[in-house]
Amino acid sequence: MKKAFTLIELLVVIAIIAILAAILFPVFAQAKEAAKKTSCLSNAKQNILAVLMYNGDNDGSFAQSAYSTTFAAGCVVPGTGSRIYSVFDAIQSYTKNVQIYTCPSKPDSILWKDKVLTPLGLQVEGPITVASYAPNFALFEDPAVPPTGQPGTCPGHTVAGDGVINENSLQDVVYTPVFYDSKHQAAGTINEEVREVDPNYLTNPYYQVVGPFSGYNFPGTARHSVQIVINFADGHAKTYRRNAKLPVPNSPQSYANPTVLTPPYNLPYDLNGLIGIVSDPSS
Repeated sequence: MKKAFTLIELLVVIAIIAILAAILFPVFAQAKEAAKKTSCLSNAKQNILAVLMYNGDNDGSFAQSAYSTTFAAGCVVPGTGSRIYSVFDAIQSYTKNVQIYTCPSKPDSILWKDKVLTPLGLQVEGPITVASYAPNFALFEDPAVPPTGQPGTCPGHTVAGDGVINENSLQDVVYTPVFYDSKHQAAGTINEEVREVDPNYLTNPYYQVVGPFSGYNFPGTARHSVQIVINFADGHAKTYRRNAKLPVPNSPQSYANPTVLTPPYNLPYDLNGLIGIVSDPSS
């Protein structure tokens, strides 16, 4: 007489397989995400080394966030179809690798060409069309972007622009963010991560962005199991939990209220600003 599995035995085997799958699949997923985080951290490290190489060739000055190759004085004028050379492009010339700007976990979180420049009536000049990391907009200044720019040199500009930042002006290179895990937050859209980490999210300018282009449109995002990858002006890169506090002193001033001491950074969303100089995410 041939032996066969009983229904109970089959159900027990299926149950064991289901239990093992429930245990192992999350482990495999975590291992996969850990590998992506490691790759992202490597990208951030290569990126900051390229930034320092750029600075070395430019008397210690950081690149501009963007300037136009179409208009004189590099004026960035929305709606003109002018071509924009960005900080991404400036640094990429030292890496010769566009993949360094994309994170394996979310390679298209910033659609630089299609969702940032094109709606503003602008075009890309360099090779970078997508990215996963945003620059500290207070570090990579924008002398040619409205409403900045030298008076009379750019159409519609009426006030003097912010000059480029030099390494020698930084008060704490160890904890000054340069690039960080980010995503593009279009005007009017909701940033759920802000709701999760900030009890006062309704008044947080990162929660529902108003304008089309500022630091608020590029919030930090903890995409690696609630961890965010950041690189710093001294040349190192590190991951932080999204509710971490960078061990830095308060900034002495803020554009919003110069008389109040303001924490320069609020992880994960706000990584714009310069320690001891200005805490201004809209820079």
